[in-house]
Amino acid sequence: MGTLNQGARNAVEVCMGVKPKEPVLIVTDKPTLTVGNALKRAAEKITPHVEMYVLEDYGSRPMTSLPKEIKNAIPKANVTFWATESQKGELHTFRVPFMGIALKHARHGHMPSVKRRLMEEGMCSNYEQIAKFTKKLYAIVKNAKKMDVENPPGKVKS
Repeated sequence: MGTLNQGARNAVEVCMGVKPKEPVLIVTDKPTLTVGNALKRAAEKITPHVEMYVLEDYGSRPMTSLPKEIKNAIPKANVTFWATESQKGELHTFRVPFMGIALKHARHGHMPSVKRRLMEEGMCSNYEQIAKFTKKLYAIVKNAKKMDVENPPGKVKS
């Protein structure tokens, strides 16, 4: 198991490939603020152009629309992170509009309901090894029409 800061560094440097001088936008909320702050620290080690918005500073949750300040900041970023707790009713009124704009302008890291544990465990994975394994596995199965997958608890057929 790694640390929150190692997971954030991996997210910023490896997964999103933040480069010096690139503007980074982080949207977080109070329940996920420790993750948002870790992403911000990791990004600031690479670029001075980091903006972070905490949703509760712009209204109560669940939010029904994208705050103007956040909406205006998205096109200025090369990399965006969405690291908030998911709230019922926000998907179509808030998250989808955010992603629609973000994906037109930036590399986007979507991390709904991200928890500290995920950052310390999953985000601390060796992504180069994962990519190598994935490419190897893909080469084996890419032309398959049917597949049986087996693991210790049992077999799954497709």
